Amino acid sequence: MKVENNSRLQSKISKHSEHIFNISKLSNEALLEELLLTKVGEAKSRKKRIAKFGINMTARRKFNWFKVILEQCIQPFNLVMFCLIILDMVTYFVIKKGENETSDIISAAVSGVILLLTFTISLIEGYNSFKVDRQTNDIVANHFSILKKPIEDLNDIHFENLQSQLEIITYGKITIGDVILLKPGDIVPADMRIIWENNFAVDDNYIRGKMVRVKKEASYFPAEYIYDLRNIVISHSTVTDGVALAVVVAIGKHKISNAFSRQIEKESTVFYHRGLKKITFFVMLSTLIIFPISLVSVYFSAMEKGVEVFIESVMYSITIVVALIPESLPAVVAFNLQHGNKHILNEKVIIKNVEAVQDLGAVDIFVTNKTGSITKDRPLLVNWVDIYNEKNETVLNRAYLNAHFQSSIYYHFEQAILDLFDNKEELVSDFKVIRTKRILESQQKNGSVVIERDGIMYQIVVTSFEQIGESLEYYNDRGTIVEMNPGLIASIQKMGHDYVVAGYRPLVVASKIITDENLVNNDDMMFEGLLVFQDQLRDDIYDALRMFEKYNIDFKILSGDSLDIVKHAATQIGLKNINTITGEQLSEVPVSELNILIKNINVFAKLSSIQKSLIIHDYIKLNKVVAYVGDGVNDVLAIKKADVGITPNSSTPLAKKFADIIVVDKNLTNFDGAIKWGRITFLNTLKYIKLSIATNLGLFFALLISNICLPFFPLSSTQLLLQNLFIDFANIAFMMDSVSKESVKKSIKWKTKSIIHFVLINSLVPAILSFVNLMIVAYGFGWATGDGIGYSDMMAHKVQTTMYIETFITRITSIFILRTDQILLWKDRPRWKFTVVMLSVLFMLIMIPYIPECNTMLEMVPPDPIWWSVMLGIFAATILFESLVKVGYKKIFKMWF
Repeated sequence: MKVENNSRLQSKISKHSEHIFNISKLSNEALLEELLLTKVGEAKSRKKRIAKFGINMTARRKFNWFKVILEQCIQPFNLVMFCLIILDMVTYFVIKKGENETSDIISAAVSGVILLLTFTISLIEGYNSFKVDRQTNDIVANHFSILKKPIEDLNDIHFENLQSQLEIITYGKITIGDVILLKPGDIVPADMRIIWENNFAVDDNYIRGKMVRVKKEASYFPAEYIYDLRNIVISHSTVTDGVALAVVVAIGKHKISNAFSRQIEKESTVFYHRGLKKITFFVMLSTLIIFPISLVSVYFSAMEKGVEVFIESVMYSITIVVALIPESLPAVVAFNLQHGNKHILNEKVIIKNVEAVQDLGAVDIFVTNKTGSITKDRPLLVNWVDIYNEKNETVLNRAYLNAHFQSSIYYHFEQAILDLFDNKEELVSDFKVIRTKRILESQQKNGSVVIERDGIMYQIVVTSFEQIGESLEYYNDRGTIVEMNPGLIASIQKMGHDYVVAGYRPLVVASKIITDENLVNNDDMMFEGLLVFQDQLRDDIYDALRMFEKYNIDFKILSGDSLDIVKHAATQIGLKNINTITGEQLSEVPVSELNILIKNINVFAKLSSIQKSLIIHDYIKLNKVVAYVGDGVNDVLAIKKADVGITPNSSTPLAKKFADIIVVDKNLTNFDGAIKWGRITFLNTLKYIKLSIATNLGLFFALLISNICLPFFPLSSTQLLLQNLFIDFANIAFMMDSVSKESVKKSIKWKTKSIIHFVLINSLVPAILSFVNLMIVAYGFGWATGDGIGYSDMMAHKVQTTMYIETFITRITSIFILRTDQILLWKDRPRWKFTVVMLSVLFMLIMIPYIPECNTMLEMVPPDPIWWSVMLGIFAATILFESLVKVGYKKIFKMWF
């Protein structure tokens, strides 16, 4: 028996494959005895079966602490810190051999604290993200209908009699022996044996490697491969057509599909990682440029000052580089994402992939299908007319019989027919269903049913004119069967077309008497009339459109419906500047012209699922960030392709599996708060990156110039690292900051060019003011001379202390000014939490030089009181000049963040 060619896969599935093959050969009666020792569907036996076989919930994945730590160890920023600690330790224990000079060991300790902080934050946020992900999976768990009453005879199943006997349970509670109803869109939850089906088909492309619709049925047919068994469906297959009742025969780790699980995982969101990768690359490239500049400057300056040890220059240069690197970047980004996610959860929006929080803030095109998002899931039956376009109850009665006896009542058109009646038992009481059949080739959600009364079998079909128009040989002329002619066919077609143009959906009702239930087809049908359905617009769609306009997001409709129907819906909701195109027209457009064409199109109709995906791909190639909302199997490719894939919790399991975001209901206005918080999260991340790099670069310029002019280092290595440690603590406050209302009205993007000119321009003010401060205290106050003789160590330490305090105050002041695009700061005040954290960290840093023992160990001397008047002037100058730079920057670049 051959199960799979691939030897590795064969070794994984051979253990359970023989069991599945044996079950496929059993008759329904033998299946009872082999598996359950009870009647199929017997609810009382579930506890015994669960005790014996367990449930479908596999062992919960545990948080991998080691993996998170390893990922942090190989972070480029952290590797630099490791190198610095090693150099400090080598210098102290090997070169200086543990002499009284403690600056190196203190520097190593501070670097270690920075690393510990980064690791701790990353572990905490990683664990929080893990918990949120697990809770989210519980919330959006797929549900299935199982039988709660036993089936007396497996060979005589009537689906319509079982509908009231269904019970909803979650994926994880399924056990062996449960009888599950499978319907289109379901992801098969376990390995199952079919006991009844109606034109049932699945797609198991994760095994075959290509999308193939495979028909399944209850009968056994020999097969070489396990997935070719006609009466077996394997876990993770997707139901594409029809319905089936199937018995669970393998769950949990015993499922055949476990060998293929890696092949069906969705790739991570591209946009987020691409942007963060660019930022990291920019920071590391800047580091590679700054390090040699700093080394040359420090080395030649050290030689002039009599410092002969080259390693001192190297280590000081490395310290400068470390102080410039925003090593807390991964932690701050993770904090921001989690903070935004918590707020978005309050908007009835569940983030499965936390990185989608930031992507949501970057969205500038919001794409949706029509049904479910713009219109309600279920259409409204508004008319039923005969060949004369007059209302006729016979047409409605025929349609009701079809809908009542269909096993596919989950389709919205059939349910819309049933919704029209409170009780039609008198109509159906004389009939019994013989056979139902769904035509696989049909693209319409309708079908055929065969019923019998008084020994006469009737076939009733509800379908589109395109599917049955050529088969109409007769028509019902108010009780008289009359032969059809080409003129009447054209008249029916025109009648249907007129309804379509008016925005309605017409379906043909046809019937005939048959003599053999096995010869069901659409030949020689009699036209009964037309059912006229109308899409019902969602009440929230008007507010949703205004919301998208507020956020400057382009709203586009991608639908598989006809152009007239989609355009009618777009007009009804008030979509502006409607430009349309159909899938057929798109297929004729050269690839080179497609990107130009779709820019101005906002209504796409008659699209296949592949075309939806390709359109989204083309928008992404145009550097757009696309969100797509869909809920069906035909939306899955588009959901996977979009930067932000969105689906409602009521959607098909397959759509939920691959979505980044699950919405509790289909109300698009829920995204008002979600988009706002996505943009706040993105803006705060961008603010942190730009302001951290700008202020760090300002410090570097000040150190570079001051190092040449002063006879000692303007800041010791320990002081640099200590200030870096404090700024890392302060940066956590960025997730608590507010943003202006104007800022959230437009999407945000990762733009490396904008970061470059932002940091270069905004680093000049703190650099110049820090240099001015040093010149005042060193030469204005006479705390240093230029010859290296007329100053004492105490005076040098006093100058370094003023530099230590001034640069931090200037950096914090710059952050408060530059954090908003508003010139008048009170128009966009920071949140109190942001202010408290920043000022608390500033206060602690300022107090260190005044703490006995601590200042001695760190080689700090409290500055004279007169210096604080200089600091007050520096503070005022920072506010003035940073504000002027902001005004000029916005005029030149027409933007801020």
